[in-house]
Amino acid sequence: MSDVVVINPGSDLVINGVLTDDAGPVNITGAVLSTFEVPPALLPHVTLLVTNAAAGALTLTIKWSLDFPRDIIMPLRVTLTQAGIVTAWPAIKLRVQS
Repeated sequence: MSDVVVINPGSDLVINGVLTDDAGPVNITGAVLSTFEVPPALLPHVTLLVTNAAAGALTLTIKWSLDFPRDIIMPLRVTLTQAGIVTAWPAIKLRVQS
């Protein structure tokens, strides 16, 4: 994602996505997915769930918290560890609406 994703006050953010590379969807069966570079205020509220490993599908959820900083851009990245190789996708840029 190149644009900023807005988190609306009082609402959870749910992002459904597919991890891809130049060849298309990445089969993530047996891989370990994790988040990386998560701002400390968001960290305890982030979950990452694989929804279809063969198709590279996942759901990233950020549960709403009153502690979120407002009107600043916060990056969050997803990493994949498979066969000892770590791949990181570009940052998702998040901003909590004031």
